[in-house]
Amino acid sequence: MRIAAILLALPLSGFCIARTGLESITGIVRNQVGKPISGAVVEMEDMRTLEVRSFVTPRSGKYYFYDVAPNEEYSLRAHYRGRWSKNHRLMRFDSAKKAITLTVERQAE
Repeated sequence: MRIAAILLALPLSGFCIARTGLESITGIVRNQVGKPISGAVVEMEDMRTLEVRSFVTPRSGKYYFYDVAPNEEYSLRAHYRGRWSKNHRLMRFDSAKKAITLTVERQAE
């Protein structure tokens, strides 16, 4: 009887966790010729609280931010060796816009 109750409760607890409403943002940082950049720093700033979260890219150039509130506004950009990507504004984003490629620009000469 106890095992049956636990087994019935497990799907319900998973359902509650899945409905927290938090999202994730993923993407890749590339250079001007399209190659992934290892060691780039991606910054995501919450425009309401001004909290900044950062991620250092591995060899693949991929970055991940989890537990992102979908109804907030964010600023997303990357930098590597004194060069920056364009600033991306995310406003109440939907699932189609969660994978964002950031291209680090060349330094002005």
